[in-house]
Amino acid sequence: RGPLQPAIGRSRVKKFTPYNTFLKVCNLYKSDIEDYKINILADKRLENSEIIDLEYAFWISFLNIINNAVYWIKKSEKPGEIRFFIENENFIISNSGPYINEELIDQIFNYGVTTRTEKNATGLGLAFTQSVLSRNNWSISAENRKNGPAFIIKKDNNG
Repeated sequence: RGPLQPAIGRSRVKKFTPYNTFLKVCNLYKSDIEDYKINILADKRLENSEIIDLEYAFWISFLNIINNAVYWIKKSEKPGEIRFFIENENFIISNSGPYINEELIDQIFNYGVTTRTEKNATGLGLAFTQSVLSRNNWSISAENRKNGPAFIIKKDNNG
């Protein structure tokens, strides 16, 4: 958390554009995105859409979701694509990677749950994402859609 604060500011509520935050996070994966020819599609309707909230929660969320998307797209044989758009007032990040195992899809936000095979895979990223979002009255879920997995970030009604 500490090392990211200079890049995104202190952990305080402020006005920001999730579209710009998404693109900044994608830029952290620029070499993989270029090397694997991953197409980034961000809904232009979000370009001027500002919210007043904790940008840090979105930064962490986008970082973990995009990190996973890049990882799985690199292992896939299909053309890579990461999409960011709004649907029913929810932020959606989807990708063209392989589907999430349906038996695990409701568990991927639990600590220690991962389908990565590397020794250093911890299953902490999405759990941390859910924790950071929930502390700020947001929720996250995942589902498999026609064109790949999608992560839905939704403002809780009580927030």
